[in-house]
Amino acid sequence: MHEISLKEKGIKGHITSLLPIRKENAADAWETKALNSFEQGKQEYFGFDTIEKEKYFRYMAPLFVTKGCLNCHAFQGYKIGEIRGGISSSVPWKQYAASIVAQSTNIILGYGIIWLIGFIGITAVKKRFLIYISQRDTAESEMSQLNIALYNSKQLIEENLLQKNKLVDELKETKSKLEKINSEKDKFFSIIAHDLKSPLHGFLGLTEMMAKKNTYFSREDVAIISKNMNSSAHNLYKLLQNLLEWSRMQGGTVEFNPTELPLLEMV
Repeated sequence: MHEISLKEKGIKGHITSLLPIRKENAADAWETKALNSFEQGKQEYFGFDTIEKEKYFRYMAPLFVTKGCLNCHAFQGYKIGEIRGGISSSVPWKQYAASIVAQSTNIILGYGIIWLIGFIGITAVKKRFLIYISQRDTAESEMSQLNIALYNSKQLIEENLLQKNKLVDELKETKSKLEKINSEKDKFFSIIAHDLKSPLHGFLGLTEMMAKKNTYFSREDVAIISKNMNSSAHNLYKLLQNLLEWSRMQGGTVEFNPTELPLLEMV
């Protein structure tokens, strides 16, 4: 069996003992350490070793004396249940090392893709908010200017009653502009929230897939990263919900019903 394993798989097997009968069964340095550890109570021994200038992963388990063993080894003083020796298996590490390198490359590429998707999503959200802030400042500036114009118009009415009709028309026009700007502002906030909500659905779907169905990377690492991204996506989603609620409040569709609470008693 050891010869077949060595020929077809390159795996070296060896039955050995600290007191071998045949010289072919003599233990090498690594096997000697393993056999000594069995004498101290260990149930298995494994590690890396170099055989003929090639790296191997080696494993060894103890062989215990049974009644049948005494037919040949009773003269050596063994008793049933004692450790007679061990059987070792040495696997060439080269092909496994190459596999580990390939898997590491896949994991790095996978993390890179996750990072890139997250970066793109954050950049898109940031751009949207920058546009929103710019347009908000513009709207506030226009409102401030119109308020000043309204105040000046009022002063002109008080100063010159002869131009009353003309100034009344100007006030109506100013009021109409203010109402239009306010309406457009509320509509704009609603559109911003809606536009941000749509791409985040895809982002949430991706994070859930990475957290639950990934097959390319380490299950534990990808699960942790995916859950973190999923949590971030939910936080952004909640932010959008808050923006929509704020828009409803600005439109006067949310009722305000304050309630008195016994704060001292609650504390």
